[in-house]
Amino acid sequence: GRDRVRHLSTLLDELGQMLHRIAWELRPASLDELGLTTALENYVVEWGHKHAIQADFHCSDPRLDKRSNEIRTTVYRVIQEGLTNVAKHAGNATNVSVIIGVAENTLHLAIEDNGQGFDPSTSSTRLGLAGMRERLLLVGGRLAIESSPETGTTIFARIPIRSERAAA
Repeated sequence: GRDRVRHLSTLLDELGQMLHRIAWELRPASLDELGLTTALENYVVEWGHKHAIQADFHCSDPRLDKRSNEIRTTVYRVIQEGLTNVAKHAGNATNVSVIIGVAENTLHLAIEDNGQGFDPSTSSTRLGLAGMRERLLLVGGRLAIESSPETGTTIFARIPIRSERAAA
């Protein structure tokens, strides 16, 4: 019986890894149909209406829609997870801004809310933040968080785009 349980456990682990890989590879169709900039504008507006939070989107990267599929998917999913975290954890947030820019061969992303905030040193195991970090690491990016109780939260993501320009 124990051998069978171990075998089933191994199969479940493999299935979990496969599902994780498939979920990572899935891209929203709107990225290809509308482009990332328009897809994000629509998503942020719809999210704001759904959660009754004033949400705005600003993008100053004229090449955002031309970035690699990997970077575009990462940006979309990080913003999606960041906004999900606001809805789940920011409590009294009334405003959210999503800002994308580019400088010094780096794509910069910020998600800023005016919610209840938290102590980032105590939240390193939250799945949403861990998922964002993992996604960003896969494209050479990094995540930083500024927050404290009662001051809101800002999530910063940085993705290097040097190699992309060299290939263009």
